[in-house]
Formats: sequence, C-alpha cells, structure tokens
Amino acid sequence: MPAAAFASNSQDSFGRCLLAGYGFCHVPSSTGTHQMDCATWRPLGSWQEQLAQAFVGGGPQLLHADTIYSGADRYRLHTATGGTVHLGIGLLLRHFDRYGVEC
Repeated sequence: MPAAAFASNSQDSFGRCLLAGYGFCHVPSSTGTHQMDCATWRPLGSWQEQLAQAFVGGGPQLLHADTIYSGADRYRLHTATGGTVHLGIGLLLRHFDRYGVEC
C-alpha cells in the first residue's frame, strides 16, 4: 500500500515559521476522492532546546526524513503530539489524457 510522509509548519504571532509536526499515512489504492485524518508529532528535544524554542523559535527537527516512517528510529524519540491534518485526496490511476492531466 502506498504511503505519504509530510511535515507541516505554522506561523506564530511574531511571524516565525515553526515546525507543527511530522505525519505519515497510507494512501488508498482506489481511484476517487478520499478524506483522511493523519495524526502528527514533533520531536521535543532537551529542556534547553524547549526553552530556546519558547523565546527564539525554531526547535528540534529531524535530520533524515526517512525517520518519519521507519518505526525503529521513530520510537526512540521523545515527542509531543502536533494535532491532526485533514487531507482531501483525489486519485487518478489511468486515462490521464481523458481528464486533462499532462505528464
């Protein structure tokens, strides 16, 4: 089954771009429109990093994107929940020209 990994960002009241969370969800293999809810999480870091994040912004981020979907590495991290991302996906698997899609 195909899967999608993503990172979501937010902007605080000072205009700083902050990591809101990482997410991972399985993409359906049937055509049509699908509504999906994907839970997100973010790394916590040390207490010094959390304090710096409160005053300066930024915060810990993953060095390697494959950590999002590889279970062994991900479960060793200290994380906090980041919320839920609601996805609306439209899938088209063939007859692209019929629907005006150019590859």
